[in-house]
Amino acid sequence: MAALLSSQGFDWIWIDTEHGSISVETVQMMIQASQGTDAVPLVRLAENFSWMAKAHLDAGAMGIITPMINSATDACDSVAALRYPPQGIRGFGPAMAPTRWRTKDAKSYAAVADQEILAIAQIEHITAVDAIDEIVAVPGLDLVFVGMYDLSASLGLLGQVDHPSVVAAAHRVLESAQRAGVAAGVIALEPEAIRQRREEGFQFIAVTTDTVLLSEGACGLLNELQR
Repeated sequence: MAALLSSQGFDWIWIDTEHGSISVETVQMMIQASQGTDAVPLVRLAENFSWMAKAHLDAGAMGIITPMINSATDACDSVAALRYPPQGIRGFGPAMAPTRWRTKDAKSYAAVADQEILAIAQIEHITAVDAIDEIVAVPGLDLVFVGMYDLSASLGLLGQVDHPSVVAAAHRVLESAQRAGVAAGVIALEPEAIRQRREEGFQFIAVTTDTVLLSEGACGLLNELQR
């Protein structure tokens, strides 16, 4: 699936270890499957733990998405896990990363890793929205991604992602990020919703999932056959 989707022209693929039942070994194979394409492999962690980030970075991840960033301290910790000292705390020992990054060895890889690895914080709780100005001010943070479903849950509106209160909270994140010069992202699964998000100013949009593509393709085929 990773090889197929990477070759279709997507800018990036999101490899999910938070809700996806996959191991580091599988993540490494998925990252390698994107080799030779323009799709950037990004890995979402299960938690904001530096050892989790290290394993996926050493496997060749080009960006890390860290869930439930609720404060500037959380954001600082997530960024530090991606950078080698003195900028961060990442331990040195990249295994497969140099091959995915097409560098000749670990030393060459390290020279570009701190500059190129994307640090992405998920903003998915009203606590994070209230602290968003401090979060986007954290040095080295590249992007904040609004997790609409968990955000709606934190407002007592689980699943109501179009509720005015949820939309307003998402826009608070977007506006704060724009003021700080940080990119903002969100999920949008329908063409009209994608266009709307782009017009609003979101620069990083998750447009589908592998399960959605597979189920919609299967349903579409069966509907045609049953006519």
